Amino acid sequence: MALKINLVVTEDLALLKRLYHQHPFYLHNRIQMLYLIKSGVTDSTKELATRLLVVNRVIQRWKNAYLSGGIGQLLKYEKGRHKSNGIITPSISAAIKEALSSPTAGITSYIGLHQWVQANHLPNVSYRVVHHHAKVKLGASLKVGRKSHIKRHVADVAIFKKK
Repeated sequence: MALKINLVVTEDLALLKRLYHQHPFYLHNRIQMLYLIKSGVTDSTKELATRLLVVNRVIQRWKNAYLSGGIGQLLKYEKGRHKSNGIITPSISAAIKEALSSPTAGITSYIGLHQWVQANHLPNVSYRVVHHHAKVKLGASLKVGRKSHIKRHVADVAIFKKK
């Protein structure tokens, strides 16, 4: 069984109220947790979790963050990073952008783009990373109809138009 984390909040209630109004909404529950502990309403992880509508483990993580680094560590918030930020370099991103804009490249789907990236640049890259990078980072939309086939012969088109 885990030991109970006894948290002693060093900040006063006025400072916690000010911090609550200064910080964005996604940090409000963390500050509210400190406020509830400092005001003496509750110290129980289970009751804090039910009052703040989060899971017990989240309260435990917040308490451990406060114990390890104080209010600064508790209010430290990093947005999630996607794997494509580290795998796909700017040079590969430029090559993908060029291939997507090229009418003769033959990339008409995200699966085709994934296979092209695997063949030319990154052999072990996952489909999800390529799809996220193309869709979110580059703003590509590969589910569009083409005016004509990519592999058409220009000479045949000229003959067909003469008739």
